[in-house]
Amino acid sequence: MEKKLITELAVLGSAGLALASTTGQAKAATNDNQSDAANAEASQKTTSSSDALAKAKSDYKKAQADVSSAEAQAKSASKAESSAQASYDQAVDNYNQASADVEQTVSSSDVQNAQNDVSQKQQAVDNAQKSADQAQADVQKKQQTADQAQQAVNTAQQTADASAQAQKTAQNKVDDLKKQTAEDPTAIADSQLIHYSSPADQQYYQDQLKNNVDFLQLKDPSQKTALQQTSVRQAIYNIDNFKASEADEHRMLHLDKLTSEEKTELNNFVLRAINSARKAAGSKELATNSTIQAMAQDIADGYKADNWKYGQGHDTKAIYKVTKNYGVQGTPEMQGVENLATLFVAPGFYITDPTIEYENGKAAMGGTGRQLTPNNPYYMSMASAKRLIYSGILSFLFNGDEWAHARSLVFGFNGNNGLAGVSVETYNTPEDSLSPENLRLHVISLDDTLLDHDAHGKIESSMANVEKVSGTPDVSAEELANYQNAKAQLASAETALATATVNASNANAQLEKAKTALSFAKQELASATSNYDAKVTALSQAKTALENSQKTYAQLKDAYENPIANKAKREEAKKQAKAKVDEAKKVLDSAKSALSAAKANLATAKSKLSKAKKNLSVAQSVYDQYNKQKADKKKSTSKKTSAKTSSKKKSTAKKSSVKTDSAKKTTTAKEPRAEKLVVTPTEKQVAVKPVVSRVASNAGKSANFAMPKRVVNSSEELPQTGAKTNRGFIFLGYSLILAALSAFGFEAARKRKH
Repeated sequence: MEKKLITELAVLGSAGLALASTTGQAKAATNDNQSDAANAEASQKTTSSSDALAKAKSDYKKAQADVSSAEAQAKSASKAESSAQASYDQAVDNYNQASADVEQTVSSSDVQNAQNDVSQKQQAVDNAQKSADQAQADVQKKQQTADQAQQAVNTAQQTADASAQAQKTAQNKVDDLKKQTAEDPTAIADSQLIHYSSPADQQYYQDQLKNNVDFLQLKDPSQKTALQQTSVRQAIYNIDNFKASEADEHRMLHLDKLTSEEKTELNNFVLRAINSARKAAGSKELATNSTIQAMAQDIADGYKADNWKYGQGHDTKAIYKVTKNYGVQGTPEMQGVENLATLFVAPGFYITDPTIEYENGKAAMGGTGRQLTPNNPYYMSMASAKRLIYSGILSFLFNGDEWAHARSLVFGFNGNNGLAGVSVETYNTPEDSLSPENLRLHVISLDDTLLDHDAHGKIESSMANVEKVSGTPDVSAEELANYQNAKAQLASAETALATATVNASNANAQLEKAKTALSFAKQELASATSNYDAKVTALSQAKTALENSQKTYAQLKDAYENPIANKAKREEAKKQAKAKVDEAKKVLDSAKSALSAAKANLATAKSKLSKAKKNLSVAQSVYDQYNKQKADKKKSTSKKTSAKTSSKKKSTAKKSSVKTDSAKKTTTAKEPRAEKLVVTPTEKQVAVKPVVSRVASNAGKSANFAMPKRVVNSSEELPQTGAKTNRGFIFLGYSLILAALSAFGFEAARKRKH
């Protein structure tokens, strides 16, 4: 009895789970079918509404075209009706006049009056002709005056242009002379020498050099400060004191390809500055010649060949190699002839004239300036080269850091035959300066004490042929004469400019006066022309009036002289006029009918257009509504599908958990603990096992059915019918299975106890 009860409970529980699962699946299938049907219906409705909308748009467009066509026809009909009405009215007027003419009687006085009117009209024509002739003569006179005024303007313009050109020429001459006399050439040359700010500063500076005081060896800070802040350094060590001539500003140099003349000019420029400092200190001035200049150039070439860098000091090996060849004493380790200055070139430092344009390394006047670039590295004006080299000389003499160069250049080489030569070398050191293009200034100095007299070298052989370069301003007599002449010309040029300015002003005043007269003459001509046109119009009107008067007179005269024939003509004219009235009436009636039809057609077309517009609005609204419903349905279906998938996952997990618990209980009932008791299966135990197996099997199968879950599509929807019933079946099934398992466990425990 107990086994039967357990078996029945298990069977009933499995059946409950199966029923719940079947009910849930059926419900889900029903919902899916309903959803598919709804989607199909929505799709069909959307397609239909789309077709309806397209047709409504087509109908509306056609109605618009029909209205436009009807409006054009109505407009044409209205125009035709107006024209027909005007023709009819004129025909009626002509008929009335013809009727009146039939009844008219002409007397001799009527004929006489008509003849008098012809005479009056003829007199009016004669007067109008006379006025027109006078107006035409006035136009010709005014035209002549205007032509003369135009010629006066042309002449005044030529005079004004010539005066302006004369003024410009005079101004250019004054500007040129002012430029020539802006700075005294002597003052320019003097600015390129070495000057001291005061005699006291000069004496202090020379004392330091004579006493062999080296700034780098001074230990007393006060001595350093005093030396560094002397007015000599402050007043002289300033490149702004340098001035260049206008000619030098426009002479361009290629520093790697200097001509022999350019080298000599730069050589003498340096010596003149150095000799000015030597002269002020009481030292002998150094001379120069082509041989020592060549030696200086060979030394510069040696630096370039050795790729000598900034910071390496003097290239003594290159210097020794060259000086030995020229018969000068020295060693590869020591040199006593060179003063070397590195000149760092910053872009734009030396381009001072904005009127210079550089093209392919050549300077041309009249262009716009540009800075030095790596693509055009070594071009600069002679003025810029001198300015840069002058800064190197100042550094030699007044750098405030070391005095060896200064002592050498100011007090050195005071023996016999003191010579000096200068060379300039370009080199690239991108790591050393703001610009990759730099210059090195080599000043080579010596006297008899440095010569190898046994060698009888090139320098010694050249001593008989030297050039004195004085430390005074280098101004030629020609330059001074040109300057003085320019100053003298400037005064007269300024006077000529003043006269030219007055002439130009007077010419402009005359031009404006002539232009004013021309403007007045043109106004007078325009007025005369307008008056003439009016007179011609009046003459034409007088002639027309005369012709009409003559025609009337002829008709009256004919009627008076031939009354019977004339009346017959008038009767015929009346008859013809009546026929034209009838014809015009028919045309007018036809035009009115056409206009009425066109208006009716237009009204019909507008009515159809209004109806088509309403239909289009309705079709658009329906189409939009169906699309909205379709979108809402798609969104709802997506939510249902997501909820259904989630429900299946939860149901499967729950049933799997129940199955596991059932399996554990079954195992516990079938397999007692071995360490306590080993029991041989009895007949009753064996008989119970199939029941437990079936329960477990059924439980496992029930786990494959998805558990129904309440799905809420939106806040407005109600729960789906059947979900509550399914949950009841599930609860009942699981309860029965658990009851069967409990009963089996109780029976097994009772058997072990006994």
